[in-house]
Amino acid sequence: MNLRHLALLEGLTLLVLILVAVPLKYAAHWPLGVRIVGPIHGLAFLVYCWKLLESDLSHAQRWRCFLGAFLPGAVFSRRFRP
Repeated sequence: MNLRHLALLEGLTLLVLILVAVPLKYAAHWPLGVRIVGPIHGLAFLVYCWKLLESDLSHAQRWRCFLGAFLPGAVFSRRFRP
């Protein structure tokens, strides 16, 4: 899996966590979604960061991609995509 695919996977898991799992936890009192999606997102984030460090991107590009991982939906923008 290349870095761009990992970025999209990480961004998708973050959006699912924020837009689906967390609202279900608090609105429907259903914490199972966060228990499932949370670790999946955590693993996706760690693998993305690891591959970002191993990439041949410039230092500035790495920082931009790393910061984009913290903004929901940013990896879907060309500015924050590797």
